[in-house]
Amino acid sequence: MYFTAQRTLIIHVAPAEHRAWFAFTGSLRNIGLAAGAGAAAGALSLFGTGSLRWLIAVDAATYLLAAACFATLTLTPPKPDGAPPDDPVTRSGHTRRYLVLVAVNIPYVLAQALLSVLVAVYTTRALDLPASAASLLFAVNTLIVSACSTVVTAHLAPKVPRRAVSTGYLIMTAGMGAFALPALPGATAAAWAALVAAIVLFSVAEILLGPALSELSVTLTPRAAGGFTQGLYQFSWAVGMVAAPALFTLLLQTDPLLPWGFEAAACLIALFAAPALTTADRPGRRSPR
Repeated sequence: MYFTAQRTLIIHVAPAEHRAWFAFTGSLRNIGLAAGAGAAAGALSLFGTGSLRWLIAVDAATYLLAAACFATLTLTPPKPDGAPPDDPVTRSGHTRRYLVLVAVNIPYVLAQALLSVLVAVYTTRALDLPASAASLLFAVNTLIVSACSTVVTAHLAPKVPRRAVSTGYLIMTAGMGAFALPALPGATAAAWAALVAAIVLFSVAEILLGPALSELSVTLTPRAAGGFTQGLYQFSWAVGMVAAPALFTLLLQTDPLLPWGFEAAACLIALFAAPALTTADRPGRRSPR
């Protein structure tokens, strides 16, 4: 419910520069994940497993505080640019365009799951690196995304979201190739350099893709910010997150190169589909072409 409503809430609060706010909230989410992981690790090492109950209680309190903050918001929904078209053909075209967005989002979801599900197993079992390798890569990703998302999105990312999606998927494809490089015969010596390059490329792609896909999820069609369409977009996250663990572990057991090759192919398909994500024209507004 939260993620389904949060994207629409952002365009109600900040209708003019919502992509920058998508990036900012994404940065805060990464900072929160890092802070939570650090707090949990510190509490466990200092006070043992009994501290977990206190951590859960504090976390519950922060949820209540967040709920109270949201309850104080007074919102005026943005004025519509025009009535949504009732022509069945036009509605059908909008539906197809939004279904393309849902499909294009799945490789990004798989990439997010890949980072959390596969990297630790890949670095330790396939590459025989120490367990700290995955932690280092996660730290680099968190640092880049947290520090750079808002600035890159506001000043450097393509202003047209579908172009940001295309650029992001192109960079993500290169990142998958860099992840696969150490598994090639004779390339073990370059493992650390390849993995660092891979996580940097992954992080840059994440900065471009996350805000742009979120923006398209609420602006692509006249009804995009509605509850049903937002639920449909969130469904792509559910499908990807459910499928990723079994899919990627099966591919890794078959061959260490397969998960990265599969994800690179998925990113390329999304790259070629991205030009179809053209924002619908509305009265009084020209859609960027």
